[in-house]
Amino acid sequence: MFFAAVGLAVMTNAQGHIANIQQYTIEDGLASNAISGVVQDEGGFIWVATRHGLNRFDGQQFKLYSKRSHHFPNNNIGSIAIDGKNNLWLTFLKPGDSFTPTDEPVVFNTLTEKYEPFLDVFKDEWDNDWQLPT
Repeated sequence: MFFAAVGLAVMTNAQGHIANIQQYTIEDGLASNAISGVVQDEGGFIWVATRHGLNRFDGQQFKLYSKRSHHFPNNNIGSIAIDGKNNLWLTFLKPGDSFTPTDEPVVFNTLTEKYEPFLDVFKDEWDNDWQLPT
């Protein structure tokens, strides 16, 4: 896990040498400045995994997904990945622990905004099949 604020870059000229970096912190609505991962989905949303839940950024504001609002196992997200079906794969860390993952990941459907327990096999964005050890 690393500690940082989210910074988003946008190219501002044809050569691509100049970037406009916007930094976001808890003052802007981010759940925590302790970030464990960032991915972007097919719809353009930025998903930020933090120690205090999952944030979705639409370019204007953050929306929080947490244990309280979406019944996650806890709010301490250890890692995030996205598959070819636009599902987020989340691992959670044991409460109060920055390094020990819980027993299994969950799959968060970005369309229904619900999560499901770990499945045996999934396809990534390049249509590869993956099977994680149990």
